[in-house]
Amino acid sequence: MDVLEYGCGTGAAACFLAAQGFRVDAVDLIPQAITLARRFARVTDADRARVVVAVGARLKDNGYYLISTATYEPGRVYESGFRYDATTGICDEEAPYDAARQGAIEIDGNWYRPRRRHLTSTALRAELGRAGVHVVAQEGAFGGDVLSVAKR
Repeated sequence: MDVLEYGCGTGAAACFLAAQGFRVDAVDLIPQAITLARRFARVTDADRARVVVAVGARLKDNGYYLISTATYEPGRVYESGFRYDATTGICDEEAPYDAARQGAIEIDGNWYRPRRRHLTSTALRAELGRAGVHVVAQEGAFGGDVLSVAKR
């Protein structure tokens, strides 16, 4: 589903919607806001790990943190223009031939931009473990869409 956010500011809502699987175009009249929005949209594995470490550090000993995310589903059929890389869990979206190709990579003669990430529930559990928290409960059709994590 496509979303247009007019007046996106620094992109918090646009990033949230993109993480939920929406295809988001975000517009703002302030160039500095767009610059920040683009920067925030490029969250790396190291950034994700830092967030989970920071959450774990702030949890009380009996505290819990809930994560709702999409995990890899073996039977998922990706729409036209998408490709899934099982090694990284990254879903790439075909990039049109225009200025929007910024940050795109060429794969098999086509240009793609990373769009979302679908880790296996096992890989997600391992990522959380490396960040210093452990999974207390993991639920969902494929065993990992909603996780409850706690401090070690």
